[in-house]
Amino acid sequence: MFTMFAGRVGPLAIAYAVTLYREPDLFCYQKGKMMIG
Repeated sequence: MFTMFAGRVGPLAIAYAVTLYREPDLFCYQKGKMMIG
């Protein structure tokens, strides 16, 4: 029963760990307001 549980949780834990890992952005857009008119 433990091996069945570990088999179910293992892939879920790996998928969760992969989705949490995010590379930092190499650049960011500047925020500013532009008046037209």
